[in-house]
Amino acid sequence: MIQQSAVGSAGSFYGSLAGGVALFGDGRVDVSSNPSGASDFEFDTGLSAALRLGYDFGSLRLEGEISQIQADISNLDTVTGPVSVGSEYTSLGFMINGLWDFDFQPFVFSAGLGLGVSNSKFDEMSNAGFVAVAESEETVFAAQLILSAAYHLSENTSMGISYRYQMISDVNDQGFVDTELVSPSDMSFDNIDVSIFELFFTYEF
Repeated sequence: MIQQSAVGSAGSFYGSLAGGVALFGDGRVDVSSNPSGASDFEFDTGLSAALRLGYDFGSLRLEGEISQIQADISNLDTVTGPVSVGSEYTSLGFMINGLWDFDFQPFVFSAGLGLGVSNSKFDEMSNAGFVAVAESEETVFAAQLILSAAYHLSENTSMGISYRYQMISDVNDQGFVDTELVSPSDMSFDNIDVSIFELFFTYEF
């Protein structure tokens, strides 16, 4: 039976804080000045944090989200083999989420979809002073699928766990890569897929 939403009666505002881990799919970057073509790389396990403010209509909720995910990049696969690099990826995301609640007191299960943008940034990928991939940054389209389960702590508070599958569009930029180049090279990063597992705390105002 569907009743009221995750933290109390319908017709109220709520806020939520969340944090967790981010597991990325493999990445791929194409530097136009590199004659050997595109190179693959792997993300280390990352971290995520988010602030959400929303309004509860009953079984339906709408919320705005500001989130950040971060992960290190340690290796770049080239035609001559893996190369150790020191780099970091960060995404500052802004989303509008719609969620449908299924209330089985004291538990609430939710499913939803989010749409928005991500300011995606790749730090320089270099080794021993040689820049293989320059720093790149672009604001791109992002979307996410959401599944969550919450437990009522009181009439106004709840906490729970959430899984978010986030899809971030490809990043295209220009930058100086080889120290011998005198002009910037076009660079293209493939779209990013990331699974986010988080804990959250929600308070109804």
